[in-house]
Amino acid sequence: MSLEDAGMWVSKVPIVPLQVETRHDLMADVREQGVELRVSESLVSLRKLWQTSLHVSGIRLRNARDWMSQDRAIG
Repeated sequence: MSLEDAGMWVSKVPIVPLQVETRHDLMADVREQGVELRVSESLVSLRKLWQTSLHVSGIRLRNARDWMSQDRAIG
């Protein structure tokens, strides 16, 4: 499978992390970085993005609740 423009990097050799950090309050860490996090009950509303010229990645979205049932309803 080609990963030419899939938005990820795949190493051909094993990678060993330099260190491991434990995050005790992930939400606080995210806010500290100025990131706005929105929680959504369903990811199905993102489906329309694949019909645009935007570059989006949806790896494993098939595992999202209701994603596959929407496929059947649409196609």
